[in-house]
This record gives sequence, C-alpha cells and structure tokens, in this order.
Amino acid sequence: MIPDNRNLLDELRRPEAGTVEFLYNQFRKTASRAVEASGGSHADGNTFFRIAVIHTCILATQDELQESTDPGIFLTNLSEAHFRDWAAERKLEINSERSLPEEGLPDLAARTHIRKMVRARRQWQKLDKKCRDEVLSAAKNGVTPENAPCIGTFLKSVPDLTTPDNQAALSDTTVYALTNENFNRIFLLVDRHEANLALNQSAAKPAEKRRNRIIAAAVFLTAAAIAAWIYFSAPKPAETIFNENYAPPSGILLDRAERISRDSINVPLPAECEQTLLEADVYFKQKRWEDVIGTLFPMAEYENDFCKSDALFYMAIAGLQLENPELSLECLSKISDIERYGEDLYWYQALAFVKIAAERPGKRNIARKAVERARSNTIIPERKAQAEKMLSELGD
Repeated sequence: MIPDNRNLLDELRRPEAGTVEFLYNQFRKTASRAVEASGGSHADGNTFFRIAVIHTCILATQDELQESTDPGIFLTNLSEAHFRDWAAERKLEINSERSLPEEGLPDLAARTHIRKMVRARRQWQKLDKKCRDEVLSAAKNGVTPENAPCIGTFLKSVPDLTTPDNQAALSDTTVYALTNENFNRIFLLVDRHEANLALNQSAAKPAEKRRNRIIAAAVFLTAAAIAAWIYFSAPKPAETIFNENYAPPSGILLDRAERISRDSINVPLPAECEQTLLEADVYFKQKRWEDVIGTLFPMAEYENDFCKSDALFYMAIAGLQLENPELSLECLSKISDIERYGEDLYWYQALAFVKIAAERPGKRNIARKAVERARSNTIIPERKAQAEKMLSELGD
C-alpha cells in the first residue's frame, strides 16, 4: 500500500518498500535542494536524504515521532541538519543563512549516532563474504578473536568507531548497527530502493525524470543548439549501428589494466576497492549484469574519487548490457576525473546515445553529436575510423 500524508506516520512505524518509495517520490527533491542551498553538492543532497529517511523510520518505529509532525518538513530539516553536522565535523564552509529549528528534531548526539551506525553498516557491507561473516560473528558473540585479519581490516575503515580502551574491539555502536534487527531492516529497505533507482532509469519514466541528468549530459556533449535533422533516404537503423560498434570488454580487471597501460596512468586503489572490483569482475564474466551493478553500487559512493569513478564506469557498461542507456549516461555523467577516462568515457557516451536513438528516432541528431564528440576526443586510429563510419551511417 502506498501511503498518503494522512496515514504516513502509521506506515512509518512498520515501513515497507512502498513507504520508502513514497518518501523518495514526494520529498527527496525538496530535501536535496535544501542541502544544496546550505552549500552541499547534488550528491550530498541525496546522501543525507537517505540518512534522514533511515533516521525518521527508526524514530517512528520507536514511537518518537509526534503525531503533528509534517513528514516533508521534518525530512527536509533532518537532511539539512545531518549535512551541517557532517560539514562541521570536517570544518567545511557552509551557507548557514537559514536557521534550522532544533525543536522537534533529534539532537546532535542522536544524529551523530545514526550516521555512525550507517557508516559502520556501509563499511561492513564492503567486505567480502568471508570477512562479513567473521565480523558479524564477533558482533553477535561479543568476543573479538585475537589476530583476526578481517576484523582488523574492518576497524581500519572505521577508525572513529573504535573503542577508546580497546582499539581491537568492535564498539557498541558497531555491534548495534550489525545486529539490531530493526535498524538492519530499515537500512536494507532504503538501500534496495536506492539500487532500484539506479537500475530503473529507463525511457518508461516520466519526462521530468528522463530530463533529470540525461538531457544535461546531452547538452554537455553537444555544447551547441541542435541543428535541423535531415535523414538519408534510407538511413541505417540506429540499432544496427549500435550492434556493429559496441564491443564490451571481456572483464573488468583486464579492461582496466589495458586502459591504464594505454593512457600511461597508474592509479593504485585502496584494498577494499580492489576487492570490490574483483568480485564484480566475476559477475561481469558470467554476464550477471544486475549483480555487477549491485556489487559496484556501494563503491560508487566512496569518498575516494578513483574508486567511485571505476565503479561508475563499469556500472555504465553493465547498463548498456541491460539495454538501459539512460542508466549508463547517469553513471558516466557522475565521473569527475574526466581526463583519466576521456577516451573511453566519450566513446561509451556516444554508444549510449546511439542506443537511445534506436528506441527513439527523434534522438538521432543527439547521437550524431555524441559520436562527433567521441571522434574529436580519440587518438586511437581504429576508433576514429569507426566513428567516421558511424557518422556516415547516421547521416548528415
């Protein structure tokens, strides 16, 4: 059942997938904009809205939300409060012109506690299965084995959550985050909805969602007004052009090594990122594209730009395999270190637009501009020739 504002508080006391979907549909845009107005990025807005949703659901299940609470206002204020706390911890400058009402919001200690729990659960999720089992067993049993490498790896990823008098033991916050049934149920509900959002950016979405970043990426690529389009008398179908030119890599690790060698750039990744890419590579070779995206999705939110970019790049390729070019463009548009990916980034963007043109012929002009951009940004003779051929087939 999808709740409305009249029964939403009751729904929040035992949230289901429909409840989370309603919160995202109704309130995320406003809350994210409030975070951006405070000085955060678009990604910050989405991140702290997610934390606010988790926090709000927990408060509701504990009967700590007042009946008079307006869910939209509460989520907006709580998202912004979490962002401001996080920025203050890092001594970042923010826009504090708007004063947040402290009354009715959880206090600073409660907000900090929730963020620590989310961080503990997120870092645990990044471990491989063997290490997740080892850390979870220690949390459930209340005993930390001596010389446990997996626990040591986990604790290094959350230095702010270690116990002061025992740096080798799991903190109470971590134990609660990993073992509390209510928290984990809510965390997984929200996490699954986020994953579904990434997987379902398709042409079937309403126009407003389709324009979200896809058209922004198109504008970035074209950098000019779209000229009038005149088809050849018998233009080659865009689907055929895509199929003849799209050659996905055989695996993530081999492709990454070849690209680094070609670009003469060698960026070492943290061990946890290497491990995630290794796991995703197994699914990639098995053509289990949904599992590739599911494995890489948490890594796409890492603070390390190189980890994030690698995750987004291979999620984009998986999106093309799932015939979801909008997802591919969404991922590619989030890659910040364009100079490291420029050669391949423009190429896959072009292919994604050609794929879109196969489904929506009216986008054929944008596909041509994207291929032109890929041609102008490549130094690989074979790829340049390939782009020239694609342009001739797309028409003037």
